[in-house]
Amino acid sequence: MATFKAFSTLLKITSEATCCCPPCRKISSRFPVLALRGAAVSNEVLATTAALETLQRGGNAADASVAMAAVFQVLQPYAGGVGGDCFCLFYDASKKKVHCIDGSGRSPAALTLELLLSKGFGTSVEARSKGLLATVPGAVKCWFDTIRAFGSGKVTLIMMQLSKNQ
Repeated sequence: MATFKAFSTLLKITSEATCCCPPCRKISSRFPVLALRGAAVSNEVLATTAALETLQRGGNAADASVAMAAVFQVLQPYAGGVGGDCFCLFYDASKKKVHCIDGSGRSPAALTLELLLSKGFGTSVEARSKGLLATVPGAVKCWFDTIRAFGSGKVTLIMMQLSKNQ
């Protein structure tokens, strides 16, 4: 009985938190985007909508995540963009295993230990603020790797569908 009461209380709280009725409008100026048989969450309604539309077209969670990330490049480029890094954790429920795609950037090919030492790295704290430590952005490669490994579509198809909606 206690479990049922706790569950019904949680259900009540959850339903009130996602409701768009007049009392809830006083709490928040944002409204949820609701969908059946799928979910996506972000702080931008257009990004959430893009993810849900990707799911509705037959995409899976990986496809929807990449679609959402692409929309964020326009809406919030300061929050992480194509010029940055990206990491993907993907849970395979059938195998009960978490997979990781590391989308951190790589060092430039011409960057050698000798070059770093000649510029004062390893001996001078000042050298850390020079541009030599910048990496090649890895976000877009992570998108492609995520779709290849876990997605149900192609990145170019997802991007084309996003551009048609705008």
